[in-house]
Amino acid sequence: MTFPLPVLQVESARISHHSLNLSDRLAQFTYTEEILRRINGLTNWLSNSPALLEELTEPAPLPSAPPYQTLFLGHALNQTSDITESLRKSFSLIQPGGFLICRLETSEQRKNRLFGLSPSGLAYLWYVVDYLLHRVAPRFSLTRRLYKQFFPTERVLSRAEALGRIIHAGYTLTSTLDTGDQLYIKAQKITTELVQRPPSPEGILLTMWRVGQSGRPFRVYKIRTMHPYSEYLQEYMHQLNGLEAGGKFKDDFRIIAPGRFMRKYWLDEIPMFINLLKGDIKLVGVRPLSSQYFNLYPEAAKQERIRHKPGLFPPYYADLPQTFDEIVDSELRYLRAYSQAPLRTDGRYLLKILYNIIWKRARSK
Repeated sequence: MTFPLPVLQVESARISHHSLNLSDRLAQFTYTEEILRRINGLTNWLSNSPALLEELTEPAPLPSAPPYQTLFLGHALNQTSDITESLRKSFSLIQPGGFLICRLETSEQRKNRLFGLSPSGLAYLWYVVDYLLHRVAPRFSLTRRLYKQFFPTERVLSRAEALGRIIHAGYTLTSTLDTGDQLYIKAQKITTELVQRPPSPEGILLTMWRVGQSGRPFRVYKIRTMHPYSEYLQEYMHQLNGLEAGGKFKDDFRIIAPGRFMRKYWLDEIPMFINLLKGDIKLVGVRPLSSQYFNLYPEAAKQERIRHKPGLFPPYYADLPQTFDEIVDSELRYLRAYSQAPLRTDGRYLLKILYNIIWKRARSK
């Protein structure tokens, strides 16, 4: 049974197979009748101007105003050779307030599928090979280019990377639908102009932008503990789950498998000693934050923060606050004390921090 939809009245030069209704063509990309009904309940796409990105040929002259209210990506994001380009092209075709609908097989769904293909022992071996080939090889600069040549449309994406890429492309996430084997994403075009954002680094050793003294951005060096494009999810995570004790995001799905262990013992921050030697940071001081997390702070706290150089050992490890507000208060107490007596304050805080780490076993999360 086909889900009845109106035929799109668009010029045949831009749409192939225009005699077919859109639901039939979406079915070829595994959009089922039930999925389309649920999407219609969220976007009302049946009664507006929908289209399928794969049917928009190039080069095609675009009208002065974006023509579509809802745009579907037929191919899964995993099968898209240039995700950034596809998302940006989609952005130019969607009306302000309109919706993007896309899908993917997440890395967790892929894992479940592979383990269901054979007995447990063989499945585990097959998963290890698949992980090394499709998860590890694309992350190293020496193998990344070779991998893309052999697998141009084979990409393993985590849920975090997919959502982060969509925000990176200028959209606002509104809802997701997990069917067990696919994750469907609905995103909305809120802004009218595409904001150019830097791509997320994909390697193991990362350089990440942080807010420094006087508000100047600088790059910190870290070992990867999160999926690529996770930095663009901070506001989304705050709205979705809020913060837990210690100021970290609750149920943070952005962290990779070994990431929690590395964060617990600060192994991911060893490269930040490069920043210490360069003079970007000092030994004790408020943590260098991303602009997204920095914007969660009250304005007065932001202004006080940028008056000082950030540090490697944060002051909240001296008094171990639990909530975000307590962390802000802890940092402000430190900054005010540092303004009065810099050397004495840093010495006192460093001793207390080391005591809590060694004897009280204070750990990161």
